[in-house]
Amino acid sequence: MCAKMARLPQWQTVLKQAGILLLASGLAATVAAFSISLDGPNVIQEGEIALADALLRQPPPLWIDARSEAEYRNEHIPGALLLNTEEWEALVTRVLEKWEPERTAVVYCSAPGAQASREVAARLRDFRLGPVFVLHGGWNVWKRK
Repeated sequence: MCAKMARLPQWQTVLKQAGILLLASGLAATVAAFSISLDGPNVIQEGEIALADALLRQPPPLWIDARSEAEYRNEHIPGALLLNTEEWEALVTRVLEKWEPERTAVVYCSAPGAQASREVAARLRDFRLGPVFVLHGGWNVWKRK
């Protein structure tokens, strides 16, 4: 009976340590699950490209700004062409004239979830001139570069 009693504090210590580890890992998982980046998820999704990868492309990509004309006039990636869904018909011809076959096009916007970029990119893919990507993190990533 005395030997069993001597082991009881060891089991309590082990259970306490296991509980602390479980609590710490649960807290870390909770923080990770609720940490939301202002630029969206950190995982690059299909059809997206990281800024570093876009900058390494040869020839350099054709940058497409899917934001409003006012935002574009205020500031944009050097050399970027404006093309948004609101003014598609008026703007798409200029983009197609500048887009060389097989040249990568990278579309960006500043909206969370990049909805404007995704819609413009989807329409451009229909032309089948070259690869079309959405810039992961969009305009915000460019501004922090």
